[in-house]
This record gives sequence, C-alpha cells and structure tokens, in this order.
Amino acid sequence: MRYSSWDEIEPTATPAERELKACAEAGEPCKLGPDDKIPSQPKDWDTIDPDCYIRADVLRFLILSDTTTEKGVMLGGAYISGTLDLMDCEIAHKIVFVGCQFQQTIDLTRARCTSNLRIKNCALLALHAAGSSLSQQLDCGGTKFLAQEGKALNLQGAKVSGHLILRDTTVQGAVHLHSSEIGGSLDCTHANFLFREGYAFSLQGAEIKEGFLFRSVEHGQGVMNLTNAYANTLLDDQRSWPSNNKLILDGFTYDKIIGETDAKSRLAWLEKGDRWNGKFFPQPYKQLAKVLHDMGHEADALKVRVALARKLRAEQRRKLIDASNSDASLSPKALWKDFRPVLLYLKHTFENFVLRYGYERYRVIILLPLLVAFASYQAQLSWTEGSMVPNSSVILASESWLEIAQNHPDQTVKMWMTTTTGSDWESFNAIAYGIDLVIPLIEFGQTDTWAPSTNRGRSGARFWWLRWVLAGLGFVISTFALTALTNVFQKE
Repeated sequence: MRYSSWDEIEPTATPAERELKACAEAGEPCKLGPDDKIPSQPKDWDTIDPDCYIRADVLRFLILSDTTTEKGVMLGGAYISGTLDLMDCEIAHKIVFVGCQFQQTIDLTRARCTSNLRIKNCALLALHAAGSSLSQQLDCGGTKFLAQEGKALNLQGAKVSGHLILRDTTVQGAVHLHSSEIGGSLDCTHANFLFREGYAFSLQGAEIKEGFLFRSVEHGQGVMNLTNAYANTLLDDQRSWPSNNKLILDGFTYDKIIGETDAKSRLAWLEKGDRWNGKFFPQPYKQLAKVLHDMGHEADALKVRVALARKLRAEQRRKLIDASNSDASLSPKALWKDFRPVLLYLKHTFENFVLRYGYERYRVIILLPLLVAFASYQAQLSWTEGSMVPNSSVILASESWLEIAQNHPDQTVKMWMTTTTGSDWESFNAIAYGIDLVIPLIEFGQTDTWAPSTNRGRSGARFWWLRWVLAGLGFVISTFALTALTNVFQKE
C-alpha cells in the first residue's frame, strides 16, 4: 500500500512507527531494540511486539516524507514486514538500518540516493539496486542476504560514488555487480558468498576506482566472474579465491597489488582462472607481468612471462594432438600429424633450455660449452687415430716428415714429435683445440699449429668437414650471446 499522508497511517500505526516518525522529524536515531547484532528470525510475523514492529510501506513513506530532516531515517533493532519498495525514487535523506530484521527485500532499482545508505548487521532476503545511483557509500557490513535462489545482492549497472562495503557480509544467493561503477573501494573482507551454482559473484565489466579488498573470504561452489573488470588496487590473499574452474580472470585489470607478489603465489592464482569452457586466456598473465614490472618486481614478472610462453606452447601442442586424434586414418598425412607434437615438444624444450622462450637470450651461451666438448671429442678422436698433423706446408714437405710418413705411416705424428723439430712444436691439447675452434674471441694457437688430415682415417676426414660447421656455429652463438648480454647490462 502506498501512503500519501500520515493521516492514512495514524489509525493503524504501531508504537514503533509513531516513535520512528518522531525521531525522523527530530533528526534523531530511532532505537527499538539491540542493534549490535542481527535480531532472531521470528516464527510468526503476525505476533511481533508492536514496540519494535514497522511495516515497510510506512517506512517508505517516512523515507520519502518532506517532514523528515536532512539526517534522514536512522532505525535500529526493528522488525520490518513486507517489501521496502523504493524503485525509481528520489531519496534526499540518509538511510541507516542497524540490527534490523526484514521479512522481504529492499528494492532500490533505478533509485537515486543523494546521501549514505547503511544496512549493517541486518537480515533480509535480497537487495535489488540495479541501475541505481548512490551519491555516497553503500555499507552492508555484517548483513545477511538470505535468498537462496537468484540474485540476493543485485547492483548491476549501479553507480556508487563512495565505498561499497560487504565486510563480514553473508550472501546465500548470487551477487551481481555486473557493469557497476564504484568510486571508492569494494571491501569483501571476511565475506561469505555461498551460492552453489552459476555465477555466485559477478564483477563482469565493473570499475572499482580504488581498492578491491578480497581477503579471508569464504565461498560456495558458484563461479566468480571478473571478466573485463577493473580495480585500481588489488588487496587479496590466495586462499580466498575459488578453486580451479570456478574463477574467470580474462580481461581483469588492476594497477597494483597489495599482498603476495612472488611469482609462485601469483602463478597459482592465475592457474585457477586462466581457462573457461576449455579455452585458455593469456591476458591474465600479460596483466600480472605488466603490474609486477611496474612495481619493480622484474624477476617475478619475467617468471610470469616465461610461464605464459610455456602455456601457449602447450596449447599449441594440445591443438595438434586434438587434430591428430580427429584423423584416424593411416595415411602418410595422418602419421605425420601424430609425429608433429613430438617434434614440437622437442623444439619447445630446446627454446626453454637455451633461450627461455626468448626472454633470456643470453642463455644461448650455454651452448658454447656443449660445442667445445663436442669439438674437443672429435679432435681427440682424430689425434688418437693419427689424423691430426702440423698445420704447416713447410713441415709436411720436409724430408724428416716424408721419411717418417713413408716408414711409419700409422705412427707418423708420434714419431715426428720425438724429432728435434717435433719436440719444439706446439703440443696438442684437445680441449684447447675445441675452445680455439668454437670461440672466436679466444686464441690458444692450437688451430694455427694443428689440422685434421683427410687421408689418414675416418675421424680425421669427418673432423676436417665438421670444423667448418663448428666454427660457424661458434661464431653465430658467441655474437648472439654477446649482443644479448650487452642489452641486459644496458637495461640494468
């Protein structure tokens, strides 16, 4: 029932309603009972003590009444029956409910409030405020929203100029903050979001201009959707986030983090929300890496970038495997598809080991010891075989060398090393030879004094060709590593 004057209410007014009217007109709080906790749920709303019983339609009249002072309606310890319908209303005064038990819902859909709205330590079925405009804060701290189906707290498209406080709040139904604008912070500290199916907590497209406090939060089995939401500052702890497959982080952006910033904790957080309906989202990793970099945690940002690169490559292999499984034929094309994921895995493993997926290119330098070891091994094989000879045409054409080569073809080098000329010649060292061959910046003189022969054995003939390849690879890798290291030092 909509009342247009107090005269319509007076004949049936309860003592509590008369007291509330007097307090509203005097600008004083109306305390009808204890307001430090939620009143117990009545068994029968028809038998409530009239000293603390107020009808929602009477409350609506007083909220909108011209006789109510600027301090507004301040009510504590009351039982309020019916639905408080303030849809599309202009509310010029402050509204404060503390320790009140509502029988039904509060409907503020498309309402415009120019002052604070506080619903603290209360119990009600739901608060509907979609499309509303609240010029100051909305404080629902300690309140229980008891609707177990549908939207128990609906601020879709609402504009709250101040803070939205859900601290210590319990919501059994869904929380919808879809496309809302919050000029202050969204405080969900110690909140309980118990919805067990569908979107339990939706911030999709919402904008929080200050902090998003999400600490010590309990939740049911519903999904938390942060798609395309924004918060200036994220203040959270890892245990508060839903488990895997119950969190959507795609498009969620923030400027800084107050809380855990180490890569291990943050990657565990991203794991919970980087995939939805089988689709992988890279954006959460890019966002986290950017924020960590901007905050000065470059080492952790790098780990996040590497983790993203690893996941993207895993997704690439998974798609190939799925494509292979879809073709059950034994055609050469199908067999090639089965083999491609293996080759791709080897390629990705190499990229990770050597370049860290391109983020640590200087790591290519670790290939140099491998090349040196391989070159040294080939040089030692050639020496043992007798295929390493002095790298001098004068010595190879000398009478002493030719005589030894004719009489001792298998021991030419060793016999020549016992001669006066050979004993004064540079001693052969396989490791030094490998370093000389592979690393262009180091010169031990081994490649200038010794060279493999192509006609004394297989090892020598093979090494004669391999040395060009090894020298070329060594030059490319050394140049690449030197450039990468220079860039790192310049950044530092």
